[in-house]
Amino acid sequence: MAGNSRMNSWSLFRIMVLPCMFLCAIFKKPIFQWIALIALLAWVVIEVGQHIALRHKKRTRSRKTERKEARAEEPTACDEPVDHSLLLQVNYRITEQLKAMYPSVSWLWLKRPETNSLKAGGTWRIALQNAEPFNYGEVCLKSSGALYITLLQIVPLSDAVRISEPVKDDNDLHESEILERFDVKKWYSTDGEKALCEIVEELNTQGYKKLSITEDGEVVIETKDGQHPFETIQNFPPKSVWSDLCVLVREDDIQASVDGAQLAIAW
Repeated sequence: MAGNSRMNSWSLFRIMVLPCMFLCAIFKKPIFQWIALIALLAWVVIEVGQHIALRHKKRTRSRKTERKEARAEEPTACDEPVDHSLLLQVNYRITEQLKAMYPSVSWLWLKRPETNSLKAGGTWRIALQNAEPFNYGEVCLKSSGALYITLLQIVPLSDAVRISEPVKDDNDLHESEILERFDVKKWYSTDGEKALCEIVEELNTQGYKKLSITEDGEVVIETKDGQHPFETIQNFPPKSVWSDLCVLVREDDIQASVDGAQLAIAW
């Protein structure tokens, strides 16, 4: 390409400038000198224009190459992180195994595993609810994909004597207790979740990050002058099922804990 450009420039010089210079040398007249000068200037202008065009073409080609390389480096849809998806799959498998033995069970990771560790396999501990007499479990995930759960009952040494006492089976529970346990889930799915989320969203826009709920369903917020009533949640569950309610609330990424005679909510 460069050789052809130089050849074309030389050909153009021979066609335009050399004849004019010969004429100027043979005929000693000012008109031929002007013609030679104009031809030389025209040749210089054409040369400069070709040089500028060549540089522009190289610059455009370089930009196209950079764009192609950038597109090649962009991650495709298949390269998107699968952290959340993989964790959800493991969660579903754990829940499926636990519910086969304890239909009302709920659980939480004590320390949520990372994706890399899930792929490599390992053992993690979970906290259990409604799986009496067990309150903890160990989840063993093999690199092959096999998943095993070991149930644990962890109690203080001072309370170890109680282990020898017969444990009440779910079938031995009074009918009112069973209904009460299922009522909190029904209440939260039908009324409680919507009411609580609306209150949290409204208080969040007003700069608050926590609230408390009394046994009669009154929502109070902490101010510099003390607790201030905000709203009342109708048909609020009794304190005996607040532990189950805390588990349901945490599933919506809202922190919940029993604080004396009140249910503490934070976000």
